Amino acid sequence: MSKVYIDLDGTILDISEKYYRIYYENITLFGRKPLPKDEYWKLKRNGEKEEQIVMKSGISIDRTICYNDLFSEKIEKMEYLNYDKVFSGAAQTLKTLREKGNKVILVTLRKLPINLHKELKFLSLDPLFNEILIGSHREKKLWIHKAKLIKNSACFSQRKSLIVGDTEVDILAGKTLGIKTVVVLNGMRNRALLLAKKPDYVIENINELPSMLGQIR
Repeated sequence: MSKVYIDLDGTILDISEKYYRIYYENITLFGRKPLPKDEYWKLKRNGEKEEQIVMKSGISIDRTICYNDLFSEKIEKMEYLNYDKVFSGAAQTLKTLREKGNKVILVTLRKLPINLHKELKFLSLDPLFNEILIGSHREKKLWIHKAKLIKNSACFSQRKSLIVGDTEVDILAGKTLGIKTVVVLNGMRNRALLLAKKPDYVIENINELPSMLGQIR
């Protein structure tokens, strides 16, 4: 049995449409022309910060603070969370992991836990986890915060634990904890950025996770 600490946004959920809708609305409010979605998302996957992207859209550096405030205000509102979609096969994968005797623990950083629980219920994901760990997204070193969240959980032990995610935050959190790290390539970061952080395992998406676990036991 493995203890699988798994990220939500970009790992289980496709969040690209939510991010782009907020970007598009905000850029339009500023009277600028938004980039096409594929270009915007490519920049996000390349690791560019939101303020860097909006400056490419013609927003001056002194107005990026206002933009970021608008973005932060919207990102966890239910009207935008409704754009999140479960990746194809992800729900069944979570079921399979549990059926094989693994403990599946969701670990995510959100500012509004109440809206997270509403989203999980709406997407029928909440029964698929043994435990749900929620931390704030306001910390500067997100991987340290995520690592502490996991370490303080009821069932944590280094033995047979691994963390699954789509960004450098998940890799660094796993390394901080001394547990195996698995990254998916269909989320918020591209292959080059993820490989630079030296994860233990790389998979295309979480649907490959059950068979991968069988190989490493």
